[in-house]
Order: sequence, then structure tokens, then C-alpha cells
Amino acid sequence: MKAVVFQPENRFGTFNSLVKVYERKLHYHIRRYVRDPEDARDVTQDTLLKIWQGLPQFRGDSQLFSWMYRIATHEALNFLRRQKHHLLVPADGEMMETRGAFADVDTTWNGEDVSLWLGQAIDTLPEKQRMVFRLRYFSELPYEEIANRTGTSVGALKANYHLAVQKVEKFILSRRNDF
Repeated sequence: MKAVVFQPENRFGTFNSLVKVYERKLHYHIRRYVRDPEDARDVTQDTLLKIWQGLPQFRGDSQLFSWMYRIATHEALNFLRRQKHHLLVPADGEMMETRGAFADVDTTWNGEDVSLWLGQAIDTLPEKQRMVFRLRYFSELPYEEIANRTGTSVGALKANYHLAVQKVEKFILSRRNDF
């Protein structure tokens, strides 16, 4: 994938290049938050509009894609806040792999149930923990990359992720008592 460099004197050309190179990646990122494909397309368009409007103010303090990724994340979260509905399972429909903290879960549980519970558990997290959990657990991004994209310190991210894992684990393991 070819990197796009912001050229203030050629904002329109830069924007067209950004759309060609990053639109699909931004849309995929937004789909991890916004389940409905039409809503995700709308949020992607809103994100691209915000990027277009913000290009003149882009200072280059971070990489261009990190800045765009932050805008996409904020747009998706704002959309969810406005709609008051949350993603229960990944939009791509793939089964979520249970790993790490969930390794001792009763293997007789139905995978679809565990995926549903994982989504429900994530939805109970505070917004910041939910975002960090998704980026670390599903996207498997290193803390440094998440810090760069969110503008948060690595230490704060680690604390948020640790608390989120504990809450998600507790939620899923509490389902053991339901059977």
C-alpha cells in the first residue's frame, strides 16, 4: 500500500489519493463498530468529509493515517452514541476466537453463545475500555500503535485493557451459572 503524504498546496489531490488508498481500510475499521452496512457507509462518508474539512489544520504531529483513524473511531463512536445501539458480534460475521483469559471456559458451551456473551460483555464496558479492548483483542494492535491512534499514554491503555479483560472474563464466566 502506497503511503500518502499531505501536500497543503494540493489539498484536493491529496484528498483523492487518501480516498483511493485508505477508504476501504477506514470503512473496515468503522464496520467493527457499526453493524449495519448502510450505516457504516454513511459513517465512512462522514469520516471522509471530516478528513477533507480538517486537512488544512493537519499539523503532522502524527502520521496522516493515525490522524484519519482517530477521526474514523470518533465518528463511529459518535454514531453509536446517537443511535444508542451497539455491536454485539463482529460485523464480518466471523466467529470470535476465545483465547487467553477464557481458555478454561467449559468447552461444551456453544460457540455462538460465547460470541454473543462476549459482545454483550464488551457492550457493558465504559467507552474507553470498550475501544481499547476492541483494538487490542480483535485487531491485535500493539499498545504503542493504539496510543498513537488514540492520543492516550501506553500506561493508561494497559490499565484500561486490564480492567476490560477482567470485566469481560467475569461476565462470560458468570454465564456458567446460567446452565
